Amino acid sequence: MRHALTHDGTLYSRLEAAVRRRAATLSNVGGAPEPLQDGLTILAAGSTDSKSVARGHEAFRELLHTMHDSRVKRLEHAGFTAEQAQVLSDLHTPNLM
Repeated sequence: MRHALTHDGTLYSRLEAAVRRRAATLSNVGGAPEPLQDGLTILAAGSTDSKSVARGHEAFRELLHTMHDSRVKRLEHAGFTAEQAQVLSDLHTPNLM
């Protein structure tokens, strides 16, 4: 990818356009299904008491943040600039795929 980005000045814009089309197509997908979010929250909480669930919810939010950061790093490693990586990651549908 790094080689292709270096040698094809139009590649990033074509890839970004494809990612934007995908994001538009999946715009009705609001992220991970609610039952999955709930399950991950309770799993992270280790309990169903309110304080644990609050911690579990924070852990779930942190998972999403970590996934975003990791995606940006992988994109940068592949040869995208930091700005390009951020744009592409922000367009990613947060469905835990």
